[in-house]
Amino acid sequence: MNTYSLGIDIGYSAVKMILIDNDNSIVYNNYRLHKGRINNTTDLIFKEIINQFKIENIKYGAVTGSIGKILSENISIKRVNEIAATIEGSTHLNPQIKSIIELGGQSAKYITGFNFDDDNRLRINQSKQLTIETNTDCAAGTGSFLEEQASRLNIKIEDYASLAEKATKIPRIAGRCSVFAKTDIIHNQQEGVSPENILKGLAYAIVKNYKGSIIKRIPVVPPVLFIGGVAYNRSITNAFRDVLNISNKDLIVPEYFNCITAFGAALIAKEKHYKLNFSSIYSAFLLLNEITREYTSDQSLSCLNSIPPINLTAKHRINLKLETNTCTNCYLGVDIGSTSTNLVLINKDNDIVSYKYIKTIGNPLRAVYDGLNEIHSEFQDRIIIYGVGVTGSGRKMIGETIGADVIKDEITAQAKAAVVIDPEIDTIFEIGGQDSKYISIKNGAVVDFQMNKICAAGTGSFLEEQALKFNIPLEKFSDLALKSKNPVSLGERCTVFIESSISSNLTSGKKTEDIISGLCYSIAKNYLHRVIGQKVIGNKIFLQGGIAFNQGVLNALQIITKKEIIVPPFFSVTGALGVAVLTKEEMKNKGKSNFIGFDLISSIPKLITNPIPKSISANIQKYNSVIEKLIFEDHENTIDPTKKTVGIPRALFTYGMFPMFNGIFKRLGFNVLLSDWSDDETISLGQEYALAETCFPVKLITGHVAELVKKGVDYIFFPDLYTVKHENSTARKNYGCAYMQLAFKIVSQTMELDKKGIQLLAPTIAFTLGEEFMRKSFADLGVKLGKTAEETKIALQEGMKAYHRFEQRVEKNGKEILK
Repeated sequence: MNTYSLGIDIGYSAVKMILIDNDNSIVYNNYRLHKGRINNTTDLIFKEIINQFKIENIKYGAVTGSIGKILSENISIKRVNEIAATIEGSTHLNPQIKSIIELGGQSAKYITGFNFDDDNRLRINQSKQLTIETNTDCAAGTGSFLEEQASRLNIKIEDYASLAEKATKIPRIAGRCSVFAKTDIIHNQQEGVSPENILKGLAYAIVKNYKGSIIKRIPVVPPVLFIGGVAYNRSITNAFRDVLNISNKDLIVPEYFNCITAFGAALIAKEKHYKLNFSSIYSAFLLLNEITREYTSDQSLSCLNSIPPINLTAKHRINLKLETNTCTNCYLGVDIGSTSTNLVLINKDNDIVSYKYIKTIGNPLRAVYDGLNEIHSEFQDRIIIYGVGVTGSGRKMIGETIGADVIKDEITAQAKAAVVIDPEIDTIFEIGGQDSKYISIKNGAVVDFQMNKICAAGTGSFLEEQALKFNIPLEKFSDLALKSKNPVSLGERCTVFIESSISSNLTSGKKTEDIISGLCYSIAKNYLHRVIGQKVIGNKIFLQGGIAFNQGVLNALQIITKKEIIVPPFFSVTGALGVAVLTKEEMKNKGKSNFIGFDLISSIPKLITNPIPKSISANIQKYNSVIEKLIFEDHENTIDPTKKTVGIPRALFTYGMFPMFNGIFKRLGFNVLLSDWSDDETISLGQEYALAETCFPVKLITGHVAELVKKGVDYIFFPDLYTVKHENSTARKNYGCAYMQLAFKIVSQTMELDKKGIQLLAPTIAFTLGEEFMRKSFADLGVKLGKTAEETKIALQEGMKAYHRFEQRVEKNGKEILK
């Protein structure tokens, strides 16, 4: 008699079931997306099994997957470890594999280090030798991420691969966050990039993110098995072969790629004799939604209407009216954000004369043009612009385009606005479209701050995404949230993952207002836990940014923190207000404004069709030429094959200290090779090799080092910058940032310099510790290079002479510019 073993794998996206017989052959398999309707989906599969097999012959069974734990606690069925099941199923069907890549609906795994005996069986102690990496609570690089982007392009996921095969280019698209990827997609669409190219760009974004955040520096040992629902997509498979540099035969997509973990569960259940009563578990599965709802319910969320609403529309009321025949001196602040562009006009008393809140929609030039036109139409010749300040993510390009006098970062601008509104403020919560910030203020000055990283959960875009899904105007979201009697706990995970929770709750009959109320809590929790974390929240708190329009989010923040949170006047444009005030203060000591004037704003549309002004490209070349003469004048850029070569990355403090470094190594008898100027290739190399958690400057350094490694240098010179000297600084010591103090170690480990036979030279530079410390630091470097103390001393003197010549060049150049 043939007996069967049943493997069930239930994940966040799909239900997978497999039946195997006495010979471990697969006699039935099924993969179905459940879209939150787990019991309905399992019911359909169970009915198919009942129609095709005698259920009394199904003797064994086990469950695995993300929901497996819930099931095993409530249904009489054994649970097996998901990774164990994946390995068991994969190696049984494909005994020669050395690595596994798995991409599912919301999970991503990389498993490598398999070791087999002569009979192609895993050795007994295999588990101790395996390397296993999994994704965090971010959907980047998973099937859900892919489906999300395809739906934005109005493309069916099953058509994805065939369309991507028609692509002619691979545009760069963010792969670390669904919401940020959306911004890149919009930018590409506006620049006329075809949907086929965008789809291919997304495929590469997913694969590069997988490599950077899951594989990291772990070796990719072929042959590699590619499993999970995403393996169905040929464009992802092709991108993996390209990015990981694997041949077609070494990246295997097996026949049962989307059900292998269920197959492994069936194998383990049969081997360990996990008995199964099919009829009883079938009955239990019909109650599955009730079980999961009870397991995940959270009764601790208070109703958001427990805090009285405030009149938010009154917060943007302008009380100042300009006299008809009077000309008013004004200062303009412009805040260029990823989702909105804000303009604020103030007078000499910091009163707001006018403000504009405009959707950026991927084109900051158009937004600024529209805003300036509106202001000019409103006031004509009744205002004189005495100064223009720009802040926000697009501040540099826009600043050059409109002739800004002051360019400031967002933290400084937001803090200035808050202090002008209320000098006693000590904490700012600022939540924008894709950025969120925490700012701590003491005596009117910023003493600490934090921003969101590469996740949009807890930002305005997060909420806007859900508004589109529910087809509810964003301005109605708050009213619905306040009507809720039983807010649903959706957790504080990635926006893509929360959508699964929303689908599940809608399926189980939860009211829309309860889910929307839960979304307000999700934003608040994401912001408080991911951005603020353990930082101190003061006693007088402002909530700034467009999110403050939503009373539900405001109340959720107050309920969780148990503190009053104030929404200040003009909360949605405080960045622009702050930079306007800063401009007014700085223009006291300056002459005429650089503002191009309202009569020239008509020239801006010419730049809209060419988003990167030619003047900027020309200026980059001009600046590079000036820097080449000032800093890199002594660089010979020739290699003597009889000498060893020291590679120096052309980034960060190299720009201020290269003449000294170059002088030292030349005197010691080495070639000095600089990496090229930063460009797209540098960024690409940095993204390929750098750790995902590091900041962009460290990624850039990694790109420069990767370039030098490719050029075959013998040494990489990258000092440990501990402290620097600033003549006019009032600080006791000026430290290099934490990353800069450890960057040499990060780069060495990331690039595996020792394995490549390249020696890292990383002396500690600390100007504040005196000349003797610096001499000893470089003396130790000389010893490392096999040089005598006297040779190193002379080289250091040569380096200092070169540095002084550099200072003289800078001084001379400055005088010439001032003339």
